[in-house]
Amino acid sequence: MDTGRKTAVLKDLREHIHRLERLEGPARRSAVKALPFGIPALDGLWPEGGLPASALHEVNSVSAAGFAAASAFAAASAGRLGRHVLWCTTAPDFYAPGLAQVGLPVSRLIVVRARSEKEVLAVMEEALRHASLGCVIGETPRLTLTTSRRLALAAENGATTAFTLRRRRKDSALEPIAAASRWRIGAAPSTPHPIAQSGRGRWTLELLRSRSGATGSWNVEVPDAQGYLHLPSALADGSAAAPSERRSERRAG
Repeated sequence: MDTGRKTAVLKDLREHIHRLERLEGPARRSAVKALPFGIPALDGLWPEGGLPASALHEVNSVSAAGFAAASAFAAASAGRLGRHVLWCTTAPDFYAPGLAQVGLPVSRLIVVRARSEKEVLAVMEEALRHASLGCVIGETPRLTLTTSRRLALAAENGATTAFTLRRRRKDSALEPIAAASRWRIGAAPSTPHPIAQSGRGRWTLELLRSRSGATGSWNVEVPDAQGYLHLPSALADGSAAAPSERRSERRAG
């Protein structure tokens, strides 16, 4: 990204955020310490009782369907904050209204269409420093340790949650980055429904690494309109348990 273009984009972003601050009153740092999933098996992995806020998180996938699920996971998590969310993407066909189905209404969404990966990262770092935003989400295929540290520091200083969305090869190694958690999400067969032809969508949710040291894998149903995940009914009532969930409990304990 050339210097002139970068300056113009960041100037427009600052002006937009400042307008939000004037509308909503003085900017204040969020008192939110964690983003609970509403599922004890997940929330119990962190001392805070949920996904740490004011931190950087990576969500990746290995397929187009998985990337859609990863995007929905980040949107649902951000939506539970109840504040404005900035989403930076290079995709020309980004469809914001679809995110409302997982708890992120368009009225709280600011979309920045960037021309390059460098522009995405520059916008994210600038936006994370403003306490008037609850979350910043950026789609970027690559992330270095140095760049991730800058984003993590900006998230901490701005009391803002950050997600990077990435698509990667299934056999690719996890390079080191400064993220509080790293997730891989894939689509899974839907929950059977006795009447409807198609049931509720499911994901395979994998916590690959985390600052708390916990890892694990879960089968979950896609978020509801309030942004909360659910366990399939057979698992929620304790009548069945997936092997991956048993493994995660032993690791976390």
